[in-house]
Amino acid sequence: MNEELKIIHHIPEGFLDIKPREITKLISSPTLLHLKGEKDKPFFISILLHGNEYSGLIILQEILKKYCDKALPRSLIIFVANPKACEKGVRHLKDQPDFNRIWKGGSSYEDTLIKPVLEYAKNQNIQGAIDIHNNTGRNPIYACINEKKEECVKLAQTFSKSIVYFTQPDSVLSIALSRICPATVIECGLPGQTQGIISGINCIESILDKEEKWKKDKIKTFPVYHTFATLYIDPNTVISFHQQPFLKENHLCFISQFDELNFQQLKAGTFLGKINDTTQLKLIDRNGSNIFNQFFSVTENNLTVKNSFIPGMLTKNTQIAKSDCLGYIMEKELINLT
Repeated sequence: MNEELKIIHHIPEGFLDIKPREITKLISSPTLLHLKGEKDKPFFISILLHGNEYSGLIILQEILKKYCDKALPRSLIIFVANPKACEKGVRHLKDQPDFNRIWKGGSSYEDTLIKPVLEYAKNQNIQGAIDIHNNTGRNPIYACINEKKEECVKLAQTFSKSIVYFTQPDSVLSIALSRICPATVIECGLPGQTQGIISGINCIESILDKEEKWKKDKIKTFPVYHTFATLYIDPNTVISFHQQPFLKENHLCFISQFDELNFQQLKAGTFLGKINDTTQLKLIDRNGSNIFNQFFSVTENNLTVKNSFIPGMLTKNTQIAKSDCLGYIMEKELINLT
């Protein structure tokens, strides 16, 4: 079932205090809130592309409360993407696609959601875009960019010095927005995590600044974490994290501290868990090739690191691991900015 896009030009009454699971009382479908500010060069901010990632709602509530009795310094266009999934506390409903995997076009949502959102953003001459997310595993807070451009890095830096560069999956909203303006994704840790919310507030306050101080410093080179492959699990696999004995048949048992490995340099020989069948786990690179054997070894069912790498976004949420991915592997890279 497609979701019709609504556009309104005010903050719905009660929005500043609504709990995430109650949001459909005010906003029941994908909605753009176009809020006029003193400087009419709007920034685009998206929240709730995944309904269980609600820190973006809290961040905007805290920001907008400061302007209850005065004008915003800059216009904002806020995209409240999937309130129905937020109401249920899930990534997306069963009859919906993943709302952050549809922006390449060609889906049933293209005419009713994708095109109207992107056309509106482009027609309003947005100056930058920030897509607010949470992780499903334990990670440090970090920002993401999809273009090796100076203003994208500067925008990402308003949230975190840890920046991930990725081009896959190529159907996310931030990639579509990067073709229009500087764009970043801010990953605010686990939903509701205090550090991520505070950093998110600081990030939005930076871009509201009418003098655009975030643009001032010149940057020529910058280090990033570059994702180059994605970990996928066979959906029929039984996954555990040392919560039960290794059953061998159709079972993949990771170490209990699995998601604590995120953003750590893993050395060759690092033990990751037990695996019965190596076809249960695939590592797909940007060319679509399975490079599992380049980075992992399996001896007597022991899964270990073969060649050193940095994992990111590893999750212990088995539903997400099977429906999307288990995580990514990354390498550090110094980029020359254009």
